[in-house]
Amino acid sequence: MPLEFRAIERLKTVVDEFIVVTEIQDEKARNRLGKFKIIPNGFDVSSVSVRTAPALDKEVHILGLANLAFWHGYDRIITGMAKYDGPYKIFFHIAGGTGYSEIQNLRNLAVQLDVADNVIFYNPLYGKELDALFNVCHVAAGALAIHRKGLHVTSELKLREYCARGIPFFISSYDPDFENVDFSLRVTEDDAPIDVANICDFIEKIYSQKNHAQLIHNFAEKNIDWAILLKRLFE
Repeated sequence: MPLEFRAIERLKTVVDEFIVVTEIQDEKARNRLGKFKIIPNGFDVSSVSVRTAPALDKEVHILGLANLAFWHGYDRIITGMAKYDGPYKIFFHIAGGTGYSEIQNLRNLAVQLDVADNVIFYNPLYGKELDALFNVCHVAAGALAIHRKGLHVTSELKLREYCARGIPFFISSYDPDFENVDFSLRVTEDDAPIDVANICDFIEKIYSQKNHAQLIHNFAEKNIDWAILLKRLFE
């Protein structure tokens, strides 16, 4: 029996109610928890600075920030870049750390599709170095292939950081916190190449609001900060 299953059985003897941050689709898992309440994932909005949005001219810079796995679906962006034939020069910045097999898969794919010069890989970034990368990028990628591990509803922590920093983003799965906001774009939930032209159109629309970074950050303060979520929980 996995460690977390054993822990749940012991915790049930002292815990009145479990708190989970996304929908539980598996019936066995629901029964194992017993009494539980679902709240969205949250983020300490004050822990990061609002990005300084770069100018939108002849280049579009996409950010991918994750401990990379196959279900992040960043291969979809690379294949989309190879198919794109629009007016912008596309760059994909992947800050995914080192030691992950998926990174090498993405490197190989970029070389194979002849876009390696436009896909930039970074070691783990923190503090001012990470802030600087956010200031370079126009849009960020959430997980684009959660369906590869059988999930369709998520509450990604990384999206909440994107929101707090004031950068628009695109995702493939359903996240109820960002379903009806203009700074989040829902792309197809499959393995098809990302339509980069659609991403560029999305960015152009966002950039028509000169203060979009602050507006996105303001949404984070009012809706996804842990202080707000915990207050709602106790109410």
